[in-house]
Amino acid sequence: MITVQNGNISSNNPIGVLKWVGITFLGWFIGIVFIILISNIMELFNIEGLQFQLGVGIGIGMGLIQYYVLRKKLGIGFEWFWASVIGIGLPFILFDIIRFSTMQINTHEVYLIICGGLSGLFSGLFYHFILKRKDYNKTILMVVTNTAGWLFTAYSIVRMNHVDYSSPDKLQMLIVNIVFILFGGFILGLLNGLSLTIIQKNRKIIP
Repeated sequence: MITVQNGNISSNNPIGVLKWVGITFLGWFIGIVFIILISNIMELFNIEGLQFQLGVGIGIGMGLIQYYVLRKKLGIGFEWFWASVIGIGLPFILFDIIRFSTMQINTHEVYLIICGGLSGLFSGLFYHFILKRKDYNKTILMVVTNTAGWLFTAYSIVRMNHVDYSSPDKLQMLIVNIVFILFGGFILGLLNGLSLTIIQKNRKIIP
């Protein structure tokens, strides 16, 4: 059901914050599957040292599940999927090209944080324009929270490299890695979920 308030259209059945966190988690796991799949294909052709599969894999996973939900709730088209794949994957592709053509970027941690921030910025801008075309207001919030969320996610993954892994307990090490990765995904979903909640309450009326 749609209601009108202060010149804006809002839905009585919006996508809530917790639901968006869950969607983000699911997309994250699907993305990991695609990362593994792409990496295995690269190994078949003896291609090593590239990182683009990180961005492209997560972009595919999150793009698919988010598109599925947004299509039903907000009428968003398949462009959301491409916005995720291109927006998240492009920085990793560009930095792979720069690294192997100039050999100037050799610090993996800095590389990952920069790629994370740019992935958030690029995909956030794409999301902003898609939602804007659907006549939503305050869509710039998606750029801000998406960039912040991806920066935090990249930083949380980098922090894994600073954990003391001297313990012989492999299960404990695996759990620590999973916690870092999931916490970053939780923050990303939480921030974007808050933005999306505000955006859904602010849709322009078309005369």
